Amino acid sequence: MIPLAAAWEAIKPFRYWIGMGVGLVMFLGGLWLALDAYGDRRYDQGRTDNESAWRAAEAKLHAQERKSAGAADQAAAVREADHAAAVASEKGKIDDAIREGSSPFDVLFGGSGGVCDGKAGGCQPPGSR
Repeated sequence: MIPLAAAWEAIKPFRYWIGMGVGLVMFLGGLWLALDAYGDRRYDQGRTDNESAWRAAEAKLHAQERKSAGAADQAAAVREADHAAAVASEKGKIDDAIREGSSPFDVLFGGSGGVCDGKAGGCQPPGSR
């Protein structure tokens, strides 16, 4: 084994370059770590900004959803009321037709309104009975 003092003397001509190499490796390592930490901070900030933008868009979407749902509910209520009025009107017309002795189908599908008794003569006009 070479004694430490002899080894130190053996590398004496290269000590400057060895020191420069070690210093360069340490400098590049520090630079690498600094750049990596900077990139991590930028990535984290970008992710935070992206998440906050998504949350804002989600809140806006939910507000539009509530507004649209309210408008749709109001429109549905109007359609439902119109339908109920139409059904009540048709029911009244059918009841009137049955009372007069004519066919309810004439009210629903637009017929002559006459009375059909099933005889060979066919249907008589309204009020001919």
